[in-house]
Amino acid sequence: MTGTRCDNKERSQGPPFVLSPDGRRAASIRNYNLWVRDTASGRETQLTRDGVKEYGYATDNAGWIHSDNAILLWSPNSKKIATFQQDERGTGEMYLVSTAVGHPKLEAWKYPLPGDSKIFMIERIVIDVDRARVVRLQMAPDPHRSSVCDDVQCNGPFEDVEWSADAKQLAFLSSSRDHKEAHLRVADTDTGKVRDVLEEKVATYYESGNDAHNWRFLPASNEVIWFSERDNWGQLYLYDLQTGRLKNQITSGEGNVAQLVRVDERNRLLYFRGVGKERGRDPYFIHYYRINFDGTGLTAFTEGDGNHQVVFSPDMKYYVDTWSRVDLPTVSELRLTEDKKILTELDRTDITELRKAG
Repeated sequence: MTGTRCDNKERSQGPPFVLSPDGRRAASIRNYNLWVRDTASGRETQLTRDGVKEYGYATDNAGWIHSDNAILLWSPNSKKIATFQQDERGTGEMYLVSTAVGHPKLEAWKYPLPGDSKIFMIERIVIDVDRARVVRLQMAPDPHRSSVCDDVQCNGPFEDVEWSADAKQLAFLSSSRDHKEAHLRVADTDTGKVRDVLEEKVATYYESGNDAHNWRFLPASNEVIWFSERDNWGQLYLYDLQTGRLKNQITSGEGNVAQLVRVDERNRLLYFRGVGKERGRDPYFIHYYRINFDGTGLTAFTEGDGNHQVVFSPDMKYYVDTWSRVDLPTVSELRLTEDKKILTELDRTDITELRKAG
């Protein structure tokens, strides 16, 4: 499993602010510091005050990709923000000269290269928004890395970071520069105290999932779902959150868990996307599955011999299965999650005219 990369030097510019879950606040960067705006009144509050050039807050710069957007994760109750202060001081620069008609434009930005002794480091913080109080986590700075790619924002708002529902705990993964070590840690968001829970050390490259991290923080049951390739396949494991003790292996056998799609804590069920688990089929075809926390009851939701994309309804009662092959036009079916029964065929691509054209 290889890490996600991007060849563009600019990340797509979205809105310059990050809305809180309740929609009442919007956080953004101004002059290297983090600000929050009340969306109803427009009143603005400065949350940090010591940010400066090359040592700013919520900085979106991985070197190979960057933007002016803020990288942060709001707590579920919209009262706290998890982010970082990024230290770029002393790192090398990248220069780019445009080749458009007219005078060339020189662009320069911080960009550590392989082999450089100095890379971006992040100092993790939690901000109590109501009090504009910054709590620095009691730990050494982390390399600007995640377990999904060489960036802390690969496909999510702030990769490898998860909140507890009450915002009192923050779980996060610290990845080494070479991606050979990953440490799962939990912080007390009021005091900044950090404790280690799990670690994974590999000889090559630890990546916790395709497009998104596969571990899950489950403080309500004092558990954590962990991803590892220790048996040569990408599998999920269930650990005790307090002791770090392995409770049981969840998935097993041939094939990789590519992405953990949803966790149903109440019914102790996992929904995931997998590859290579269907014998006699192309191992690159994606299929979707459900399994119990204890590793029993593996169920495949995708039956057709092809590559699948599944979208579940919010209540998980239904799903749309869209699948195809290089020699099979796309088919979309609406199915019941309970028994996989097809309720209706939504669409089947008509290639009659293509066949006529040869």
